[in-house]
Amino acid sequence: MKYTDVPRQIEMATLWVWQDGGRPVALGKVEAYQRKDGTKWLYCFTSASPGLVEAVWPDGRGSRPARPGSSGGRSPAPPPGDGRGQVRQMKDLFRRFSATTRTTC
Repeated sequence: MKYTDVPRQIEMATLWVWQDGGRPVALGKVEAYQRKDGTKWLYCFTSASPGLVEAVWPDGRGSRPARPGSSGGRSPAPPPGDGRGQVRQMKDLFRRFSATTRTTC
């Protein structure tokens, strides 16, 4: 997905989802901020996998977690289907989803 966010001064951004068997295993975003001294890039990455997932950015930095991103195993829902039932299926999944964020600085 490609987007901008003018209030946050994000000139251009993309959101990426990596899948295995139709299920997400990792999510990442890349954002470009225009500053007086040039473009600044922000890379974000999170694992949704019960296994270890590593990400490496073009500048050599990256995410090398010590434990899996998902402790609950695979979702009990079937992979997304085609057609009219897909929207209902997404809404059902959304109602059961929860997440926790932590800031480490």
